[in-house]
Amino acid sequence: MKTNNSPRYELSVTFAMTNDVYYNQWWPWVKANAYGWFNMEIVNPNTPSDITSLQRVRFITPLQYDKRGDNWLGVTVGLEMVPADVTSAP
Repeated sequence: MKTNNSPRYELSVTFAMTNDVYYNQWWPWVKANAYGWFNMEIVNPNTPSDITSLQRVRFITPLQYDKRGDNWLGVTVGLEMVPADVTSAP
């Protein structure tokens, strides 16, 4: 994969999950993988029920937390994305 001189875009995304998912699954994965490049399905904000593409992304900002209720958490983070780097998701 060649990414030199490829345009890159920055966007902010929010993940919502229960506290146990955050501490037992999501946070350990983020610490080990998310600040390096990985593939993520990107959802078009105009049609949030349709996954539109699989893109190569990496986290570039610290995590910001939003308590949404008992045992419910929102985590917002900035991403860097290389558009059209990965083919469309099936």
